[in-house]
Amino acid sequence: MIANKVQVRFWSKVQISPTCWIWCGSKMGAGYGEIRLNGKKIGAHQLSYLIHFGEYDRSKDIHHVCEVKLCVNPDHLTVMSRRDNLMASDTV
Repeated sequence: MIANKVQVRFWSKVQISPTCWIWCGSKMGAGYGEIRLNGKKIGAHQLSYLIHFGEYDRSKDIHHVCEVKLCVNPDHLTVMSRRDNLMASDTV
């Protein structure tokens, strides 16, 4: 369960559109959104997944089906292996 305080902070940094929900907060060097959770930086897309679907196998990646690194729309996020994630990204 993600604390209300964290969710409020998360939503204050999201711009919702009919397609992608764009993260407008801090960004990692690779171009993904980032936010602190329990004192550690994580991807904004990872936090979105946690808020909407709960825990997932952290040895796996959260893949952006839309291929937009700043998107946090849960309908655009899926869990897959690192190998599959890299292969899916190469096909776009």
